[in-house]
Amino acid sequence: MHERWADPSTVWYTKKEVCEILGVGHKRVQSWIDDGQLKASWHHERKPSKHGLGAWHIEARDLKAFIRRYPEEIGRNVDMIQIVEILVGLG
Repeated sequence: MHERWADPSTVWYTKKEVCEILGVGHKRVQSWIDDGQLKASWHHERKPSKHGLGAWHIEARDLKAFIRRYPEEIGRNVDMIQIVEILVGLG
C-alpha cells in the first residue's frame, strides 16, 4: 500500500500488491483491468512494460469497489486483514 501522508483518498496499490491481497495471479488481475472490472491507471502516466507488475496504480476506493462487486473472484490464499482494512476504509 502506498499513501501520500494521511489523506485516505490518495491510498493506492500496485498490481503485484493486489495479487498478494486477493490471492490470485497477475494474469487474472490483468484480465480484470483489461475487462474494466478493476479500475487501474499507469503509474506516473507511464505505460507498463511487458513485465512491469508494479507499474499499475490501483486506488484503494477502486479495489474496495471491486471486492464488494466481485467477492467470488477472491482467491483462497488471501490477506484477510488487508481486505477487511480496505473494506472499512483503513487501507
